[in-house]
Amino acid sequence: MCAFDRFPRVVERIQELEPMEQHALEKVCGDGAFDFIARFPPFDLTLSEYVRAGRRRTRDEASLSPQVWAQQGNRFFVLQQLSGEARVQVIARDDLLTFEIGEVLLHDWLELAYAHANETRIVHIDFNAVGLDWLKPFIASLRERVQNTNSETASNLESQIAPLPYKWQTIMQIQAKAFNETAVSCAHEPSAPRRWFWQGGREGKLVLLMPQHLVVVREPLEIYPHGWITKSCVRSHIRDARLLLTEQSAILELTLGARELKFPIELPRAHADTLTQMAQEIENQLERI
Repeated sequence: MCAFDRFPRVVERIQELEPMEQHALEKVCGDGAFDFIARFPPFDLTLSEYVRAGRRRTRDEASLSPQVWAQQGNRFFVLQQLSGEARVQVIARDDLLTFEIGEVLLHDWLELAYAHANETRIVHIDFNAVGLDWLKPFIASLRERVQNTNSETASNLESQIAPLPYKWQTIMQIQAKAFNETAVSCAHEPSAPRRWFWQGGREGKLVLLMPQHLVVVREPLEIYPHGWITKSCVRSHIRDARLLLTEQSAILELTLGARELKFPIELPRAHADTLTQMAQEIENQLERI
């Protein structure tokens, strides 16, 4: 078992977990059946190019111990071991604010921001990407589904992706399939890798405003061209959208939830008109609520 404890594994029954983990989950969840359980061993971040570039926060206590992520109906459970004690965070589907998945060579991660009482909490897990296929049902359930989307723009998918490079056409098709929606509007900025030490470079980015979701796919410079970071939110969680302009950039700043979690989306100034249209579309939706 130790030889394979580097990879996440799907657990068929709660009895297969460690006794402390099993007891902690049963205490919170009762003896009801789980739709999904996965156990994540600690991931060695020294193997990650993205981490070595200093783009992820330093490791906390929870990331140094195994974690268990589980689903039971419309509730998700994240078990973390802190100070020798197994603690379980309960996340209602309706409280999910943002969902992020990173896919960087063998380093993947999941990160959720969710509302809890009067605060916003974040849970994060890094894991070896060898286990990603096993986790796909769970990842699909974390992409909060909104029923009856009935996108009127579905027939426009081919015309939307036509101007994009082939790589980004594929990404847009993947996102449309994952969310079962087609973008109302989109903005694309290609990557510009550093060629000389005095050049800053620019990460690639695709912003998709869908009828019920907003999705941002990034290709950071540190992992170009070997990885993606996808972050999404349900539009009904957006409380405010405004455009901020600088000399070089246009920033669509979204405010989510009661505690004003900020979700900034930055593109070069040339995309100001498109981001303005997205902000107006979101504001129109807020006025109808």
